[in-house]
Amino acid sequence: MEVIKRYYDMTYSLREYAQLHVQDFSASEALEEFMNSSVVACSAETSVWLKQQDKLPKEVDCSSTVVELLEVAINNATAKGRERDNVLFWGYKYGAMQTSSYPNNMVTFFLRPLLKELHQIIGNDSMFYLINNLSLFVKNESCYIQITGYPLNELCLKSKVKEKGHNNGKRSYAASDRFLTGKVSHSTGKDKKRCFSRDHVMEKTACTPEGASKLIKAIFQKETSKRLVKGLRDSVDIFEMFLRRHKSCPMKVLLDKFCEADGTLSDGGKIKDIPYHQVKAFCRVVLKRCVPMKLWGSRKNMTAFLSNLERYLSLRKKEGMSIKNVMQGIRINDCDFVKLPKRELQYRTSESEYKKREGLVTTFYVWLMNSYIVPLLRNAFTITESVPGRNHLFFYRKAVWANVQSEVLQQMHESSKLNPLTVEEAQNLILSGESLGYAPLRFIPKTSGLRPVINMGAKVNRRKEFSNQLCSINQLLVEASWITERSSKN
Repeated sequence: MEVIKRYYDMTYSLREYAQLHVQDFSASEALEEFMNSSVVACSAETSVWLKQQDKLPKEVDCSSTVVELLEVAINNATAKGRERDNVLFWGYKYGAMQTSSYPNNMVTFFLRPLLKELHQIIGNDSMFYLINNLSLFVKNESCYIQITGYPLNELCLKSKVKEKGHNNGKRSYAASDRFLTGKVSHSTGKDKKRCFSRDHVMEKTACTPEGASKLIKAIFQKETSKRLVKGLRDSVDIFEMFLRRHKSCPMKVLLDKFCEADGTLSDGGKIKDIPYHQVKAFCRVVLKRCVPMKLWGSRKNMTAFLSNLERYLSLRKKEGMSIKNVMQGIRINDCDFVKLPKRELQYRTSESEYKKREGLVTTFYVWLMNSYIVPLLRNAFTITESVPGRNHLFFYRKAVWANVQSEVLQQMHESSKLNPLTVEEAQNLILSGESLGYAPLRFIPKTSGLRPVINMGAKVNRRKEFSNQLCSINQLLVEASWITERSSKN
């Protein structure tokens, strides 16, 4: 009970919740005992009172049962992709309540006679509000079991993150078990003249002290901040040098030198990929030419980061790299671009000042990997897995990939008599109901040629009942799949 009170702003007994909406009622002894021992909890933003704007969905009428209320609530949540926001909805997909991926004991509990009796007392509106907006905890001997509401364990994790503060809203990567957010897999697109997009901070920022200040704010704090981070005000000239070296670096020339863009489908139908060591050499030379030694701090730091970069390039599909791995071998004290306040020689640096410096250095190296190396790779190469290589990632020059892809599409048109559609024709088919919609197509290299793969789970189609929400073809087929399964069993 103490844990519930710690993480929720308001707690009531289930009996008190019922009395808020129905003043006089009579219940069985079992229900009275159940209501007195159960707890209804909510945050300060969610009132326990049923408000006028909390209207029932049109699918609910005065004769609706608990099962029908649950089905409407589950369908509404899964349609919006919010099934993880309520423990009562876990395991369900959009469609019917019977299509659960695994048995949900909370739903089984909610269908007990006690809850049906409670429904008869408080009515549809209060019951639906309890299901959809509040957290219900049922006492089981000496502990409580959550039946509805946002998962308590995730509330605990969120509160712990807030307690750490993240340097009062500034970016911080003190949690070493966090992973990099930048992903290079499934990178496609046409060959570009530049290795960085025009809207990248390194491209759109001028090589001036004012531009360097903007770069510092983009890396370490919000760009709208008026003042620079304390400890970085004397490093504007270093970041200005970083901008100048970046803009003067002939990255496209280096890319053509280390990773040649030649070839189409070979005689055996195999597409030529760029070897791993050439991609590594290209990234190494770009970093050495663009990042000033004052930002590295020392050659040991540069060598350690390049070694960690090799590990990042060798990751498989869906593998991640933690921030701890990015900072492995980096010596914080060597990074002089973060200036500590000057003190007398006999005084040692305080722990809080060292932690602040460590956070700023970590933020820079994470940015260098996430927002510098990852965009460089995604703009320079098409990166994907292959059929024989399983989850290993392979690098292809975008020009080569585009040529091979056009060849394969032409072969598909000729062999299977597939005809391309215009945008208007496709939209007319969808509106007429003759087509379920469309799904993104990509190609995976195989031993000979490319294998087309369609992602039926991608949410790219608009629902008829919710025009502002996207859904996948798999979601549209849930009800048909359930009917087929039920008819086959019967």
